[in-house]
Amino acid sequence: MVQRFEAKLTMPDMEEDRWRDHDGLFAALAGTGGKIRLWDHARTEPYYNQTVVESESFWSGGARWSGGAAWASGKLPPMVAVGESRARGQSNVLLKGFPPSLSGVLRRGDLFEIMPNGTPADYGHLYVVTRWANSNADGHARVYFRDGLRKGVRPGDMCVIGGGGLKPSSVFRLASDDEGNIDVRDAMIGSFGVSFSEVLPHA
Repeated sequence: MVQRFEAKLTMPDMEEDRWRDHDGLFAALAGTGGKIRLWDHARTEPYYNQTVVESESFWSGGARWSGGAAWASGKLPPMVAVGESRARGQSNVLLKGFPPSLSGVLRRGDLFEIMPNGTPADYGHLYVVTRWANSNADGHARVYFRDGLRKGVRPGDMCVIGGGGLKPSSVFRLASDDEGNIDVRDAMIGSFGVSFSEVLPHA
């Protein structure tokens, strides 16, 4: 049985300019026929990044970049790479590109998204980490996750773990053709709730 993510949004009351914009978005999605990319607003980067204090580093001799900035260090890179071939359905993968010899680079409940050849997939390729993952001396970490791989992966496929403006995300469609109906009340205030289901690849 293949599991999929679901997103349920209850939106606050909106003024007319905002609810009209959302109404147009739902119309463009054309019911369950359209796709939209969403991310979990509570988990936009690994928890590890919340446990470290970002610091600045300099070139030897105290030199900086030409614009005067220093290196930002301490947090994980927002993207790493797949380090091995794995078939559809597998529930662990070797990822590389982490700082070496760190404990808990990815932790239970973190999210990551695989991008084949560095390009976001047009289907859900988002996963939840199920075990604490440590990096070795080479910056590699074996990561266990749920659900099994939706498609096979190859070395060099990119993996968004989040941070630096990047967020692990997935592809969704409206859960039914009736989603997105907006209730407009006096003073032209609109409110609505909407449900989405993740788009899965064909076998």
